Amino acid sequence: LENNNGDSRGALLLTEGGLLPVVGVTNKNGRSSVYLTRKFQDLISYDKRIDRVVIAARWILYFNKGCGYELSGVSLGMQSAQQKVIDELGKSIRTLVAQKKKVTVVLNTPSGYYLDPRIMYPRTFLGTYGNAKNTITKEYFLREHGKIIKEVAKVATDNGAEVIDPLDYLCTNGVCIAEDEDGIPIRYDEGHLRPGYVRDHVKYLDATVEP
Repeated sequence: LENNNGDSRGALLLTEGGLLPVVGVTNKNGRSSVYLTRKFQDLISYDKRIDRVVIAARWILYFNKGCGYELSGVSLGMQSAQQKVIDELGKSIRTLVAQKKKVTVVLNTPSGYYLDPRIMYPRTFLGTYGNAKNTITKEYFLREHGKIIKEVAKVATDNGAEVIDPLDYLCTNGVCIAEDEDGIPIRYDEGHLRPGYVRDHVKYLDATVEP
């Protein structure tokens, strides 16, 4: 971005694993999102060339009972804390939109136990691999996690952001994709897509960085 002379579009990736991009959230190890959100605000204030913001997270990870995430000492498994986090997210989006930033919120990619390659291809004591053909349907995923996904989508659109739903791209005929066309798993664990798959197949983010 420093070498961008104005005739091309650059991008900055700001992330911190295992933390929500929402002020005040702490994880089970006591780490806080304070640094992440403060650094983001510093970048927005410093570099006026930033005109688009994409907010993405594995949202469903943070709002379960026993998840270990808290807001002001209250578990995000509690409805009261969940609502405060959603409200804070909405406030952040609203502020960015008021600053003339185009904001896009990316919802959760489909994830789950049976999408983990280690479960799909269990290794035996003989060193061979089985092939467990269990699947996760879009219906099942939304039944388990649809409430929080819907709340994130609603607060995003209500405050002026666009929403990208990876389920529209990573599910086929109602089934969450587990392998690519060559039979290679598209994830490296139950919740994260392989970088190679993202590079070659995940096109739904392209518009966020197009000129």
